[in-house]
Amino acid sequence: MVDKAVDHDEISKHRTGIVELEVDGLKQYLRIDVPSQPVGASNADGGGISSIIVFVHGWVPQQSRSLYQMGLEPDSYYGPTIQRLAQSGSIVISPFLRGHGFSASHQSAQVLGNDPAALQRGYVRDITAIWTYRTSLLNWVSGQRIVALSPSNRFAMFGHSMGANTVMQTILSSCVQSDTDRVAVVLWSGGYVELDAMDLRLNQPFVVWFAYGDKDRYVDVHKLGRQSRVLRAAGIEAYDEPLAQRDHELSLTASKQLAADEKDEYQRLFLNRTIKFLQDGIYQSN
Repeated sequence: MVDKAVDHDEISKHRTGIVELEVDGLKQYLRIDVPSQPVGASNADGGGISSIIVFVHGWVPQQSRSLYQMGLEPDSYYGPTIQRLAQSGSIVISPFLRGHGFSASHQSAQVLGNDPAALQRGYVRDITAIWTYRTSLLNWVSGQRIVALSPSNRFAMFGHSMGANTVMQTILSSCVQSDTDRVAVVLWSGGYVELDAMDLRLNQPFVVWFAYGDKDRYVDVHKLGRQSRVLRAAGIEAYDEPLAQRDHELSLTASKQLAADEKDEYQRLFLNRTIKFLQDGIYQSN
């Protein structure tokens, strides 16, 4: 699955690299952030990192997709959030969805097409592939001898906006299975897909947390609230948390970055709650 590391660098107390792989015959790239050392590792973890978070980016305008850098610049839209996830002691896997950034350089427009529904199905296949081959990916990371991994690993998924929709569609796929009983899924400012409780598979291992600003300018927040209720009706553990007076970036004022206002204490604490949920799969209300 994994061919090679294309780049490797030190970024603010953790290490960041770009990894090349193949999905659907297309060259794809992942940003992988590895903490310098595990935070709060227990003896059961063998002193290694046990938390792995797959972070899925949101919509990017078509004219900007080929230049997308997946938060590699500190002042980019997702840069601070990914850094905070890695600094918490988790390995963070952030795919360049097909047609974006490094991935776009090896994928022609003719191959990808312009049909939004087809592209969205492709994004779901990208994330499904990461989930399916997650053990191989971790074995590759371990083989680089840059970090010690725990014998037992906990995977989690985290999507924002369109990325939340992609994660939601991925976990509903019959192709996605888990050998653990609790997989944390965080959906920020998105995650709505048309579904019926009768269509959902029972005994899902996923614990889903919807979070969104009630002043979101892009998302119908009422649909997200209904979505969580449908999941619960199907027996899936799901939580719904609207954030008062906050927008698509979970900010009180217009922002060019996701959850990155250092002066916003509520936002900082909310991100800490999100990280803890991703790491242990246990939801704690505010």
